[in-house]
This record gives sequence, structure tokens and C-alpha cells, in this order.
Amino acid sequence: LEYQITRSIFVRAVGEYLADYADDLRESDRSNDPLVRLTRDGYVRARGFSTAAARPNRINELRPELLFSYLPSPGTVVYAGYLLLRQSIVDRRRRARLAAIFGIIGFLNVPVVHFSVIWWRGLHQPPTVIRPGDPTIDHLLLAELLASVVSFTLLYLWMLRGRVDLEAARDAAELALERVP
Repeated sequence: LEYQITRSIFVRAVGEYLADYADDLRESDRSNDPLVRLTRDGYVRARGFSTAAARPNRINELRPELLFSYLPSPGTVVYAGYLLLRQSIVDRRRRARLAAIFGIIGFLNVPVVHFSVIWWRGLHQPPTVIRPGDPTIDHLLLAELLASVVSFTLLYLWMLRGRVDLEAARDAAELALERVP
């Protein structure tokens, strides 16, 4: 059973059921008596598929496995790297400088993502909104899309303002701790 949540996330559940039956080896004549073999412990029955005396005649077992897979996009890896960099350096000036450099380098991925629609035609549909001429998307749907973009942009700016205030308070607290002898 496999379920792909998104293009990059999927869950797979696999169950393997093993049913095996091994009878004693038997004579090929009409008697159908079990074969025996001579060991240092005396005569023992010869087992099918194996000569191991301790092997059971029947095996019925279920082995379940669960697999979770995530394939991050390059943008996700860059963003996670930026967050790790911001949290791993103690010196605030060095942290700010390296994070700014990393952010600028990471932003180089934005044009690649935008132009990938044109560069790799086999992987993507052609542009539908930002293209020369009239958009191919229905105009009512385009209005809804633009309203959603404006709404989420305003929500993002509101949340960004709160985050900037939080970081400013954190920097002020770090400066206050640096001044304490």
C-alpha cells in the first residue's frame, strides 16, 4: 500500500506473509515411509528443504514494514541551512554577516525556480499567468488567484513584522547580557 501525500512526500506500508510447509522426505515406493538418516545421535527423520532437525514443519509469519520518504526541494534545503546557520553561531555580528551572505546566495535559486517552467518543458506545463499576451487562465479564476496572493502577502507582512519585533527584543536581550560583567 503506497500513498503519495505530495510530490515529494509518500508513505508506503508493506506486509510480507510467509507460509511454508516442509514434510519429511519419503520413500518413492508405495510404502511412503519417512526417510531416515544416520547421525552420531542415531537415526533421525530427513526433513524437506533442509536437513536441520530443528526446522519446524510449518511456518506462518507476517513481517510488516513502514516507509516514510521525503525528498526536499533545493529551496527547502537552502532555507533549512539558513535557519541552522542563524541558530548555530553565538557572536551576533558574525552570525548576522554570514546569514546575510547565505541569504543572498540562497536567493539565486529564485530565478532558477521561476524560469524552470521555460527551461525544462518536459517537467512543467507552460506559463499560464505571467506570460506574454493574454493569460490562458480563466479571468474569474485569475481574479480569485490575485485576491488570494494579496491576502496571503498581507498576512505574511503582518507575521513578518511580529517576527522582526521578536528578533529586535532578542538582540536587545543579548546586548544586555553582553554588558553584564
